[in-house]
Amino acid sequence: MRIERVTVEGFGPLVNFDANLEPKRLNLFIGPNESGKSSLAAALVSTLFGFPSLESEELARPWNGAKHKASVTFSAVTGRYRVTREFDSHEVQVDRLRDGSAEVESSVFRGAANPRGRSAEQLQYEELLRGWFGFTEARLFRESSFVHESALETQVSPELRHLVSGAVEADYQQIQDALMERLDSLTKDHPFDARARKRSNRSIENRIERIQGLRDRRSRSEYVLTELKTRSKEREEIEGRLLDLRADLAAKEQLRADLESWLSLREEQRKLLKRAPAIGQELVTARRALTQVQDMDRKIAETLGYLANAPEEVETDLMRLGMLRAQRARHQKSTEDERRMLDAPARKSSAGAVGVGVLLAALFGAGAWFAIHQPFAVGGAAAVGFGLGLLIGRRRGSTKGQRSRELGEAHIRVLEENIRTVGQEIDEAVASLRSKEKLLLQQSPFLAPLREDPVRAAEAAEKLKREATALRTKLEAEQESLDAFLRRAGGGEGDAENLESLDEMIVTEEEVLGREERQRAALLLALEVLRDSVQAYQREHVGRLASQAEATFRRLTNGKYTKLALNADFQPTLATADHENVPLESLSRGARDAFYLSLRAALARELAAREPLPLLLDDPIAHFDEERRGFLLGVLEELASEIQVVLLTHDRRVLNNVREAHVLGVGTSSPTKDSGRKIEIRR
Repeated sequence: MRIERVTVEGFGPLVNFDANLEPKRLNLFIGPNESGKSSLAAALVSTLFGFPSLESEELARPWNGAKHKASVTFSAVTGRYRVTREFDSHEVQVDRLRDGSAEVESSVFRGAANPRGRSAEQLQYEELLRGWFGFTEARLFRESSFVHESALETQVSPELRHLVSGAVEADYQQIQDALMERLDSLTKDHPFDARARKRSNRSIENRIERIQGLRDRRSRSEYVLTELKTRSKEREEIEGRLLDLRADLAAKEQLRADLESWLSLREEQRKLLKRAPAIGQELVTARRALTQVQDMDRKIAETLGYLANAPEEVETDLMRLGMLRAQRARHQKSTEDERRMLDAPARKSSAGAVGVGVLLAALFGAGAWFAIHQPFAVGGAAAVGFGLGLLIGRRRGSTKGQRSRELGEAHIRVLEENIRTVGQEIDEAVASLRSKEKLLLQQSPFLAPLREDPVRAAEAAEKLKREATALRTKLEAEQESLDAFLRRAGGGEGDAENLESLDEMIVTEEEVLGREERQRAALLLALEVLRDSVQAYQREHVGRLASQAEATFRRLTNGKYTKLALNADFQPTLATADHENVPLESLSRGARDAFYLSLRAALARELAAREPLPLLLDDPIAHFDEERRGFLLGVLEELASEIQVVLLTHDRRVLNNVREAHVLGVGTSSPTKDSGRKIEIRR
């Protein structure tokens, strides 16, 4: 890259400055102090790269209110360009120029390019800078090719070392970035700088956390399943106790119900006994009823004790037995009534015979009257008819009585047959009840002693009631315990997962983690190998750079320093004929400036292998004596044949030391007329 023209409309004290530069000769700008030499150099750099800070931008504003604008025309490997920047708006225009003229061939870029931002237009402009210089920051230009206001001392950054060694972004940096990008996707750790560790986790850290989470879930699931097994056993025990309690309670309730039923029957029996004397008025009826009641009580006491055991089970049999006995009693009463009627003497009733005789007498008398009309004949006929009627009536009454007796006897036989049938059914029912009583007494021997003692039966019933109440309370407590257990168990079932599925997930994650860790190890190894290779490659270039700087430094110091070596960090080691390992800090200011100028010249030559950059020096000879100033100007004239050299100084004595230069004045009495005045020196 070689600068052809610099135009400044307004930049600090510079106003309407325009200067043309020679591409292969020493360009020498001479002007007094505060004439704008440093502003010119800063304007050239700021036009290309912009202002790195707002403070530097404010300091560079025109003093007299001129437009804050500048342009630089230069030639590069890819062509000739003119960069124009309006500093107020950061508007940058890049035009491609035709060869040998100022005519614009095409517009390459136009937009706001502020290096303090990361807009799309700034990124596009940085691509142009990268093609021209190999870097995009003014800092690297200051470290290598630009000495601003006698600031010769420089720290060579890793980026500049990469540029010098040839391991530029196109090869080493891109490869390293690709490897670091892949490594950054795998882990948050930085292989070379612990301070560059990322805050958020990457794939490996996330996978480790997932595996730990899966293991925690498995441990929790295993614990929950163990708890569930233990709780299941506890639940079975509780449910078993509940079943036993329910069965015991049912048995107690059944016994209590049986006793209460038996007591109610006994109470009914006593009530019947109390009512027996008032049943009949007649003594015979009362005695019969009393006998029947006593007989019933005796039979109940002797044969129907099963009522104390199972009144509900024999209730139907008892009802049937009562009905049968009632039927038998009715049949017996009907039979007795019929027998009394048959045994009573038959009363001879002649009313029917007299009626028949009167009727026949009337009929015969009426027939005789109509036949002969004689009173005696009528009377005789009536007498004959009356006698005949009596005879017929008596005969008829005898036949009816015989028939009634026969019917009564037949009715008595039917009733007796019914009584026998009912008696047989009663016997069968009693036998059935006795068999049930025997069976129930075998099943419930607890009731056997209470058959004859109602007081004990009542006490037993009360005892059973209390036991049943206690069983209910215990049953409720067990049920509450079971409900609480189910609630506890239900809360943990959500945490129970399939252990086999979790194991499979853990194995899968560990396999992927293993692959990623192997990839990380491979990337770290590749980065280490690449770094070692680049360092070795850089050491070769550092050696060559040290040789070039040593030759220049020996020449500037007139052979006083015989040796100069640089380490990987570009830290120098100096030696004289009498002393080895002379530290740079022990040198005078002029000697240190000579060293840094030698280093800058060597850096400029190394960078020229990629893209020749102009060496822009702002008054670097302030601490040089007359002899070393002459040596320096000779070195710069020789270097100008290889790369473009621009020297800005206030010392007009340099004109006595240069042999061939393109000299321009800065800051004369009339800036609009005399600025950029050209002086050609050729000897």
